[in-house]
Amino acid sequence: MKPILILIAITALLSGCGTATKFAQLNPEIEKKLIEDLKKGNAVLDCGMSCEGSWSDASSRMFNLYSAASWENLGLTVMQIGRRRDLGYFYLGAAAAGLGAHEAAVKYYRMSGALATDYQETFKCTGVNIKVLLGDDCNGFILPRDIYKPLWASEAIIVSQKPKLPSASAGVKTQETTKRPKKRNTSSASPQQGDPPQEIASAASDGWITPPPVTR
Repeated sequence: MKPILILIAITALLSGCGTATKFAQLNPEIEKKLIEDLKKGNAVLDCGMSCEGSWSDASSRMFNLYSAASWENLGLTVMQIGRRRDLGYFYLGAAAAGLGAHEAAVKYYRMSGALATDYQETFKCTGVNIKVLLGDDCNGFILPRDIYKPLWASEAIIVSQKPKLPSASAGVKTQETTKRPKKRNTSSASPQQGDPPQEIASAASDGWITPPPVTR
């Protein structure tokens, strides 16, 4: 009886999740514009449940592109689908960082963190959807835990690339600090071996950036 109930639940979910995408097809002109938006921090994932089926279908492909460091293809795949997800913005952050656009990467990572810590399960990769019933919907990632290292790495690169300001007086060094989201004391954000020390996360959780809402 239980397998039948599970099958019914999966069928119900499948019937309620569309296979739409934000962009039906990509051509060289659209791809060029999307990559420019990605690097400038202007990429927006604003598709809701109508794109859930397409997102689930492309889940393995996106993870493989991430693992292969195929940053442009990863970014294009995520943006073409357009599904508003914490993992989607995480992938955009990785793609932007891989292309050297670290300011954009920081923005996407902070958007990913906002969705990963929000009360709405719909936009989390651990939310109730098809893949949760069938297997790992997060491709092995734990969000927001896995956001911190790449976020801080991009922030450190941004700071290192800025010209050093002259000292206010002799012997006094000028120090720049970057606001970082604070890890929450939850199982999904628990410190792991090799994580930066807790004191590095000096800012509150308002360091996250709420991404644009669903429009389709």
